[in-house]
Order: sequence, then structure tokens, then C-alpha cells
Amino acid sequence: MRRVLPWGEAFFQAFNNIYAANRDMPRRLLHKAFEKAVAASHPSALLPQSRLLTRLCKSPPKGSVRIIAAGKAAAAMVEALENHWPCVEPPVGVAVAPDGYLVPTRWIEVIAAAHPHPDSRCIAAAKKLSEIAKTCGPDDVLVVLLSGGGSSLLSWPVEGVSLEAYVSALRDLMAAGADIEALNTVRRHLSRLAGGGLAALAGGARIEALLLSDVVGDSESLIASGPISPDMSTLADARNAFTKHGVTPSADIEAALAGPDNETPEPGDPIFEKVCTEVIPSSVWMAPVAELLRAEGYETRIIGEQLAGDAADLARLHARAAIEAASEAHPVALLSGGEATTHLKGDGEGGPNAEFCLELARALEGRPGIWALACDSDGVDGASNAAGGVIGPDTLVRAAALGCSVDYALVHSNSTGLLKRLGDAVVVGPTMTNVNDVRVVLANPPA
Repeated sequence: MRRVLPWGEAFFQAFNNIYAANRDMPRRLLHKAFEKAVAASHPSALLPQSRLLTRLCKSPPKGSVRIIAAGKAAAAMVEALENHWPCVEPPVGVAVAPDGYLVPTRWIEVIAAAHPHPDSRCIAAAKKLSEIAKTCGPDDVLVVLLSGGGSSLLSWPVEGVSLEAYVSALRDLMAAGADIEALNTVRRHLSRLAGGGLAALAGGARIEALLLSDVVGDSESLIASGPISPDMSTLADARNAFTKHGVTPSADIEAALAGPDNETPEPGDPIFEKVCTEVIPSSVWMAPVAELLRAEGYETRIIGEQLAGDAADLARLHARAAIEAASEAHPVALLSGGEATTHLKGDGEGGPNAEFCLELARALEGRPGIWALACDSDGVDGASNAAGGVIGPDTLVRAAALGCSVDYALVHSNSTGLLKRLGDAVVVGPTMTNVNDVRVVLANPPA
């Protein structure tokens, strides 16, 4: 740990007092932008606008309606559906969400399970949802509501794979920097309900699915690992994910990934004939936030809706765009979405968005007139309890005043810890939604 200089705390407080007014104006707007992004991507705002309600009204089932939901937004999606339920008979079903993401519902049972590392509750939840699907017949409708986190919550390893081996394999891949596509390729071939497994149990029922995307590309096969979607990946792709990231799977994992019974159904399989899927894109927050920033006097520009990759690489990309914007004579706001990844290098408190923030601060080297926010829309950045953070032109000097080093924090995966020390971590708790990363850069804030 670095020692705080005797004069550090006093200098830090004095620095804050002098610059508080200037620092708070862009900071407040960044926080406001994140709040807007969360509100715009919340199920209570999205579900009433979806085509799901229209489809249920125009084509009511001959039989009964059952509801299955899984993911960080599952409880909120069910609550919103109940509030706008278009049918006479109330629905029955079960939703599974992570601890901390539960909300009261009227009809649908909501249960909690572990995320991101599955436990025995996940197997129990997967079995419970499976039983509901199995009770469906060809005249029934199965409403499926999925959001990010569903992969872990519905973890039920295939025959011959223990939960411990399954969790260990995914944890090792995450630590090695595997992106969501690689992780879900493995999950689809090692978890019974993933990769179309749930659709296969539905007894020929009509499936009406609403998916809230948290993945780059908004592919339905990636959202919650595609339990009602065909899979283009193969067992060989799952094996290659381990090889690519230098992770050696256990013997039971290797055996499962070599077993043809664990191959997933492809497009065109009859089990998908009656599946109707609507995907809400992960960039759904951008237009409302851009409107907010324009009202504050900023020209808004989209760097990219689906940017993914190493947090440091993304930070350098944003730094170049921010420096260019700052050279202009008017306020500019840069927006980007997608997913940052990071390699765990220490045992500190950190996450991809917090690491992006510090890498951006380091790349900007205190350049005046640039502020930024990077947060995960679900309120949880990596393993920390923060959503992400904010940085400004004073970030490096304020850290130095406390005797802290940005370089040290990055090397020891303690980006969130440093941002908390600076008062620049964004801690909001579970947001009940999940559409991936929200990144906003402000250049030349209005005076």
C-alpha cells in the first residue's frame, strides 16, 4: 500500500474546496445522464412499448398462459408485465433474479439465485422453470422474459459435469479476460437450458419472448445464453474458447465438450417453429441521454453503440476522440455503449468500467475541459459494489495529493478502490435492469 503524505489529506481538502464548484457542474450532469440511461432502459419504461402486449391481445391463446423470466431485470420485467397484463385470466409462472434484484409482484413467484458464480439455488431454479415449460401443450402460450444474468441464474450443468467444475471453468475464463461471446459459447454447451434447451421442453407451445439485450450485437443466442434460441456455435467452438484464453478445463468438462449429445440445436430445428422473439437493443438508452445532453447545450456524437474489448484499449480510443472534441470551440458530448473487459491482475476492488475511467484519465494526462463517466447499467461493475465512476482533468493530481497512484491501482486491479477514495465512484445499487455499459464523455462544458 502507498503511504499517504502527512500533508496529503489537508491538501486534498483544500484542492476540493477551491475547485468544487467547477468540478461539480460536469459531475452532476454525468450523474444525471447515467440516471437517465437507467430510467430509459428500465422494464417499466420498455415493456409497455414492446410488441409483446400487442401480440398477446391480437392472438390470445386457446389454452393457458405461463410465464418464465430470468435475469437481472427479470423481477422488474414481470412487475411491468403484470401492471399492463392484457388478458382476462391472471398469469402463472416463476421469475428468477439475483440477490438484491427482487421486487414485489402480484401473481408471478420471484425467487433468488446466485450471480455471477452459480450455486445450488441456480440448479433448483432451472429445474423449477423446466417443470413449468414441460406443463405446456400446443394450445398454450409460454411467455419468456430474459435479460443479462440469466445464464448464471439458470445454470444446470449437463450430465457428468459437477456444479463446482462448471463454476470453476467459467471463473477461470472470466479471469483470463474472456468476453461474453466466449463465455456464453461454453455455457450453451455445458448448461441444460442454454442454447435452445428451454424451447425443447415447451411441448410445442407458442413461445412469446421478450429479451432485454446486454450483449454486443444484440444476438438472441447470447442473451442469457439463448435458452429459446438456435445456436450457431459448436462444441468445437466451446473447446476453442478454453484454448484461446489459456485455460485448461477439468476432465469432466473436456469429456462433456467432446460428447455429441451436448451439441445444441441449429437454426431450422422444428422446436423453434412457434418461437416469436423481440429483442430490445442494448443501446436503447442512447437516444434519451443524447436528448438530455443536447438540452444542456452539447453537440452529441456517438462513438459506437457496440464497442467491446479491453478497457485500456477502449480508453485510448475515447481519449483520442475526446482530445479532438476538446479542440473545438463548443461543448461536445461523446456517447458509447458495449462492453469493456479486463484481466484480473490483483485482489483489489475493481471492474471494467472503473478501469476504463482510470485508463482514460491516464491517457488524457490532465488535459483541461474533459470529464467522463463509465458505468455498468445494472449497477454492478465487475466484483465491486459500484457501477463505475467519473473522472476529470483533476483526477491524477487529486490522486497524487492523497499519495495514491493510478498506475498502482491499475496493476493491482483496484480501480474502484481508488475512485472511492477520490469520491468519484458511482454507487447506486442494483438498478433492476441490464443493458450493458454506459459511457459519456463531456468536452468543453458550458461556462
